[in-house]
Amino acid sequence: MKIDLLRNSQIDKYRWDKTLKASYNSMVYGFSWYLDIVAPGWSALVSKNYQFIMPVPFKRKIFFKIALQPYFAQQLGIFSTKKITQDIINLFFERLSASFSYVELNMNKVMITEGLPYTFRKNVTFELDLIQPYEGLKQQYNDNTKRNLKKCEKNNIYISEQFSQKQFLNFFKENIDNQLGLLEKKDYKKIAKIIKLHKFPLFSSLIIFAQVNGTVCAAAFFIKTPDRIFYMFGVSNKLGKETLAMFQIIDYVIRKFSKKNMILDFEGSNIENIARMYKGFGAKPSSYDTLIINHLPFLFLK
Repeated sequence: MKIDLLRNSQIDKYRWDKTLKASYNSMVYGFSWYLDIVAPGWSALVSKNYQFIMPVPFKRKIFFKIALQPYFAQQLGIFSTKKITQDIINLFFERLSASFSYVELNMNKVMITEGLPYTFRKNVTFELDLIQPYEGLKQQYNDNTKRNLKKCEKNNIYISEQFSQKQFLNFFKENIDNQLGLLEKKDYKKIAKIIKLHKFPLFSSLIIFAQVNGTVCAAAFFIKTPDRIFYMFGVSNKLGKETLAMFQIIDYVIRKFSKKNMILDFEGSNIENIARMYKGFGAKPSSYDTLIINHLPFLFLK
């Protein structure tokens, strides 16, 4: 199988998105319009007729081509309507290794990398199947989550979807404290573009605010696709943390989409405290790998 490395201008984005949409491992992060937002100028590895595709966000540093995972895209890797075998994975990795001095990219969870001669870092995400009625889903909550939701009731938290994208972005900026790392101005612009999903077929945004006595204390942004809800951003101010408002927001989403053939994807986390919160709602862990290839000269810092 021949694997071509295409520059952004060479990618047929109609064929790309057609493959992505039909892929059995399709994810919002892989669509061309989403990549255009989070990784402008992204390149791609593509097999004949776009049967197998892999986005490769990259940048140049001095004389080196470096492929790095962008913010706001948890998993990328190979997408296809056909089975992604280890032989195919190895072909794509060989092409990456031959084309880039340094690679640090998150694969997707269906890619079985065990036994391949590369370096990987394990990551975990949490997913909750929403097919059951709400009462059945609530029974899966652990005792701590149930106690926290009772506290939310006592705190008279009010949940609303009647807030604008601009209001969410302003609240996010004011309260995020750069929890995602050193967010720059360009990153906030990317977030602003991501939440304007009404422009794209099959995708919609869900913005939820929590209030106590009319004061906003927490907010969360979700991307909804036909079969999955991605928990993209969540933020609380001091009041929200004190009242545990984010527990009420997540419970609201679970109730809203219960009895639907959908997955709530919590997008992580490798951070123990956050992972504990997601597990408390009955979410199950799902692992994916970060591929690391390093051909940089000795002592060169990426």
